[in-house]
Amino acid sequence: MIAVELARQVRRRRTLMCFVFLVGLPLIAALANRSRSPERTAEIGTRALFEVSTASGINHALAALAFMSAFFLVIVVSFFAGDSVSGEATWGTLRYLLIRPVSRGRLLASKLAVVLVLALAATVAIAASGLVSGTIAFGWGGVATPFGPTMSVGESLLRLGLAVLAVTWSLAGVISFAFLLSVVTDSPAAAITGGFGLMIVSTILDGLSSLDYLHPGLPTHYWGAWSRLFLELPASAAPIFGGSLPDTSLRPMAQDAIVQLVYAVVFVGAAAWWFRRKDILS
Repeated sequence: MIAVELARQVRRRRTLMCFVFLVGLPLIAALANRSRSPERTAEIGTRALFEVSTASGINHALAALAFMSAFFLVIVVSFFAGDSVSGEATWGTLRYLLIRPVSRGRLLASKLAVVLVLALAATVAIAASGLVSGTIAFGWGGVATPFGPTMSVGESLLRLGLAVLAVTWSLAGVISFAFLLSVVTDSPAAAITGGFGLMIVSTILDGLSSLDYLHPGLPTHYWGAWSRLFLELPASAAPIFGGSLPDTSLRPMAQDAIVQLVYAVVFVGAAAWWFRRKDILS
């Protein structure tokens, strides 16, 4: 059932256009940055990776993940999740899917599984496009960290894979919320907008220092924590930060994984509860 649903979604023109969009932007960025030289920055986070995006193809792939995951990727995964169930209701095909000997729980699980596969595929598409276009534009080699030595190619590719998984999972809160709205409403536009709106509201709240006690629980607070995989700081970098090195541990990545898991369990659980009791009229 999952394979059939996935094949159907992949063949849709809107899905193909989303992937063309995701693949095209890293290519355009590579062309735009072709003549730019790597720079040093005194910031910790995804911006530091963007400053050295022209050092190698893998560096460009990381920069593509950084600028795409903060906005464009959110729109795409919100579309995948928000259209998953409400899109069927809009076309009047949802009730026909339930006529078959398939339980509501299994149908919902297959829809969610396809959404997650598409979200992972979208993130992989960004990294792959950045890697290929970056290698053509800037050459092949390991990751040049902003403040430390260049990593080996093998280690760089391994960490790039971990970064892809981390970026995908960091969107679990947005995905599950859009999926919940897709179950609750019959309007794909409302569900898609709701998923993207959650990101906007969370980002605004995360920028208010007066609400710092809420920040660790916001779904976007730890976005970009994956960049710490590539921010090794040697002692020689201390002068850049005023004499003391900032914390670059991977703890925020673990915290992000836990926060996203909580949101996913709550929103998906609510979606399952609502769908079992919902009157399917379309």
